[in-house]
Amino acid sequence: MEYNTTREHLIISEYGRNIQKMVEYVLTIPDKANRTILAKQIIKEMAVLNPEGKEAPDYWQKLWNHLYIISGCRLDIDYPKGQPDGKIQTIQHSSLPYSQNQIRFRTYGKHIEKMIREAANIKDERRRQMMSKALAWQLKNQNTAYNNKAVEDSVFDDHLTLMSGGKLSLNGDIAFLRDPKSMAQTNGTTSTAKKKKKKKKKKSTTVQPASNAAQSIMASN
Repeated sequence: MEYNTTREHLIISEYGRNIQKMVEYVLTIPDKANRTILAKQIIKEMAVLNPEGKEAPDYWQKLWNHLYIISGCRLDIDYPKGQPDGKIQTIQHSSLPYSQNQIRFRTYGKHIEKMIREAANIKDERRRQMMSKALAWQLKNQNTAYNNKAVEDSVFDDHLTLMSGGKLSLNGDIAFLRDPKSMAQTNGTTSTAKKKKKKKKKKSTTVQPASNAAQSIMASN
């Protein structure tokens, strides 16, 4: 069994050992024209292994330079723009832009904050109050999903008021946060399903997620 520690050192590891072996083989070919043809094929393989940065004007020249370096600066072929200088030049990749939006409470996420800002602009008092309850319910759900510690329901009222700039508030009416049925009644989303069991009808209540209810209220605004 052959181990990497016993193999020949990789000159440019990004291209792997197979590319290096190809280059070593090309060095053994006596005819310069044939070496050039094979070198062009190797360049194509190198581009597949390193596809990023193709928009750079000197991308291909850097690949030829890397090929020359892998050969130990011994590869004699007809280079497109003359013989490379043999200096390592790294291909600069474009960096991904990061969002500059500051999330006040990472537990809730930016989408909830956006919904709260939009809900704060609702003019109708009744709809704004319904939206406040739906969003407070969602804040509690988000906190429960990502936080193992118990949090007082009044905290979600405080956070709602803070994120809305004081425009949304439950005004201390937080009892519904402990009762899913009251939340469904608040949003008018209760549905009754009848089931037969031992000749008796049993009613069940389905609660629509608060996030869906909040979006419905905003859509009708």
